[in-house]
Amino acid sequence: MKLAELISRVENIRPSEYDKTDLTQWVNEVEFMAIDQVINRAEGADITFKPYDYEMDAEKELMIPDQFNGVYTTYLCAKIDLHNAEIERSNLDSTMFDAEWKAYAYWYRRTHKPKRLGGK
Repeated sequence: MKLAELISRVENIRPSEYDKTDLTQWVNEVEFMAIDQVINRAEGADITFKPYDYEMDAEKELMIPDQFNGVYTTYLCAKIDLHNAEIERSNLDSTMFDAEWKAYAYWYRRTHKPKRLGGK
């Protein structure tokens, strides 16, 4: 999925006063977590995080595969709700994000060989 597609989807399912820059910043948080906590723990992976700028990167493909795009949508919805002080809704979104995140992380770890410890 491309950044612009994701932002458009979230704007449709959760209209808010937050602009594309705000939403892109939250996408950057997810991308950093994916690189730091999942992708770079696989053998041969050493990706440096480069934050998106919506104006320049709207047509770039996101790191997490499409079958797990719920990771992005639930995270952005949770952030919108949190900033709107809709705590119960944010908690529900966060729970959904956690489930989506675990599904993605478990899939990635099953399909990629982990880095060896100790440099051996």
